[in-house]
Amino acid sequence: MAREIKKAGVDCDTNQADAYINGWKRKYFKAAAFLIGCHNAIDTFGFVETPFGRRRHFQPSVNKAKRSGQNREAANFPIQGTVADLLSTALYNMQVWKDSGTCPAEFNLLLPVHDAIMAEVKPEHLYDYVNLVLPACMSYECEIPGTGKHLDLDIDLYYRWGVKLTPEQKEELNFNHIFRRD
Repeated sequence: MAREIKKAGVDCDTNQADAYINGWKRKYFKAAAFLIGCHNAIDTFGFVETPFGRRRHFQPSVNKAKRSGQNREAANFPIQGTVADLLSTALYNMQVWKDSGTCPAEFNLLLPVHDAIMAEVKPEHLYDYVNLVLPACMSYECEIPGTGKHLDLDIDLYYRWGVKLTPEQKEELNFNHIFRRD
């Protein structure tokens, strides 16, 4: 940690880095316990698991460098894997609703990218897509199993691939009206 902090241009020794880490563990004790649980699962079960039941298996190792890598992977997999599982569920929900003929907005699913879904939507369908389709398919119908928790949405609109809407385009589309302010 000290080495990484130094790379960012901040003078830090190992004692200071340990203090940062310990402070983080005290402040975010639930997150720290989660990470320890992930690390312990390697030894106890030989795998970690997403709430959807997808597993990442590990071969036990006493090699310090290999074990450090396994600990990072074990902590990352349940988080990233759960997001991937939720994204798959959202894509499925969107396609089912679109195919049902009752969807209030016309759209084309283009591509999932990491933790996002790219879709093509005509301006006249944008309001219903943003306010009805996305919340229903990506939040309300995407519960993390066993938690009762749903995702929040962050929505970005682009005119073309990689080109955000200009202020003029936002005004033309009545952009502020698209996002409900409940």
